[in-house]
Order: sequence, then C-alpha cells, then structure tokens
Amino acid sequence: MSFIESKELKHLTRYVRGYLGGLRSLHMDIEGEEFKYLEGGEGETVIFLHGILGSKTQWRSLMQAYTNHYHVVALDIPG
Repeated sequence: MSFIESKELKHLTRYVRGYLGGLRSLHMDIEGEEFKYLEGGEGETVIFLHGILGSKTQWRSLMQAYTNHYHVVALDIPG
C-alpha cells in the first residue's frame, strides 16, 4: 500500500496542472543554491519579481494572461 493511492495522485496532478494553467514549476542550482521559478509561453521574455514576503505564485494569474504572447518567468527570490 502506498502513501498516496494512485487515484488520489491523479486527482492531485490534475489540480496542480489546473492551478498552474500551462505554467511550469522549475528549479535550477547556481553555486550550490536552489532557485525555483515559474515559466511559460513563447516570445519576448517578461520577468516577474516579488517583494518582501512574496512568492513566485503571486504572479500566477497575470502570467497565465501573458503566455499567449510572451515568454514569462517568475523567480522565487530566497530570503
């Protein structure tokens, strides 16, 4: 028996895909530090930066609106 049943995992996967609306949640390592970001769309790049106590997901809805015409990236700034 697994921790999460296959049916529940499929439901969770559909929920996350719907929440991100075509955006991809990715990460990269730079000099031993992990940086997370959301990315989607094609074209000229628009970068979204959050303020203190914010996160990359606060831009999710706006990013989804721009993905038809732009390559959008929202960085999750550590700290």
